[in-house]
Amino acid sequence: MEEGKESGKQIKKKLYAIKVSAGHEKEIALIASERYNSMKEKTSVVSELVLDEIKSYILVEADNPADPLPLFYGLKHVRGYVRGVTDIKDIEHLILPKAKPVELEVGYEVEIMWGPFKGYTGEIVSIDRSKNEVTVILKDAVTPLTIQLSADYVKVIKK
Repeated sequence: MEEGKESGKQIKKKLYAIKVSAGHEKEIALIASERYNSMKEKTSVVSELVLDEIKSYILVEADNPADPLPLFYGLKHVRGYVRGVTDIKDIEHLILPKAKPVELEVGYEVEIMWGPFKGYTGEIVSIDRSKNEVTVILKDAVTPLTIQLSADYVKVIKK
């Protein structure tokens, strides 16, 4: 996140989430950016972030949770805002450049890096390269559990 300087103080910007109708994220963000052009001096909003991986939300970077609200107020597909601050660590994996992909093969032991099974280990049983998905049998589960997830969410432990 950006750190701005105002009168010698460093101000850390925070991310706030605005809930919108699915499929209208980019449209609403464009309208809000047009509104921003007329309100630049009155708001601490620095940026908007629309990610394809996060449906129905627009992330707005600002000092204060009330600052983004006038940009979105009264727009048709805006459904509300999420109270509190969105932690950058929650979306870091979506915005940082991806490392060079490791070629995954059936039989590799992997650790799940994101999602409800984060921290679990398992073995790859199939790979769908067209969808960039792998099917993993969890080893840490009480009963053998097969899950399908994005290949970006696994890290190879043992080949």
